[in-house]
Amino acid sequence: MSNDYKNYSRKELLEALDSIDRDRFPERYQMLVEELRRPERNSSEIKEKERIAEKRERSECKGIFILLVSSFFYLWSIWVAYKQQFYLGRHKGRLITFEDNPEIFVAMVVLTICIATYLLYLGIKVLTSATKST
Repeated sequence: MSNDYKNYSRKELLEALDSIDRDRFPERYQMLVEELRRPERNSSEIKEKERIAEKRERSECKGIFILLVSSFFYLWSIWVAYKQQFYLGRHKGRLITFEDNPEIFVAMVVLTICIATYLLYLGIKVLTSATKST
């Protein structure tokens, strides 16, 4: 079985080099080392492209995480509105219901929806900026 390491990115080559069993596969190990030593693999242009790709990947992960948090706030606000009650405070918190205090209850639900909407905006902004930086 022959591996063609020419199609691997520098990052993938380094990961393969870290995970390969040098004693069991000395030929493959040597092929990896030789591929990493090739002059075109070490040009600053390629390293810059890989750095940008890695930065874009991290931005996409951040955007997805923000969207997940936003989804949590939307779902939580829907649940609170359905149950018409929530606790304000961590331990032995005050129970706020729509019947007892409708103004505060509605304000808290609206605040939660505003937070979710802002997080949705941030998540979309991060994702679109990650795709524009290609």
